Amino acid sequence: MRRLIKDLSDLGGPIKLKRVARLKQENDIYPKQDKRFIVTTDSKAIASNLLSRQFDVTQSDVIWVSDIIYIATTTGWVYLAVIIDFYLKHFTGWQLADYMKVKLLH
Repeated sequence: MRRLIKDLSDLGGPIKLKRVARLKQENDIYPKQDKRFIVTTDSKAIASNLLSRQFDVTQSDVIWVSDIIYIATTTGWVYLAVIIDFYLKHFTGWQLADYMKVKLLH
């Protein structure tokens, strides 16, 4: 609201905060909220828990875990898919793309 008061003051002289608040309320003027996050996943498509909390791994290339991370950039969303070897705790592979499809994980 302070930015609105500054803009109105620049147009025609001083104006009080309470007057701007009253005029906004009388005219049903509200700020437009940006929609910053869009749900893109289907919550019914969650994979089953194959590990069943059995985290004892004795060799590499037996269990891999993966995740997809959404990253907001100035040009839009990008998606980072990461695959990690559970034994080595190192990245086995990763892919960055501006779409989220099955092809991202292959």
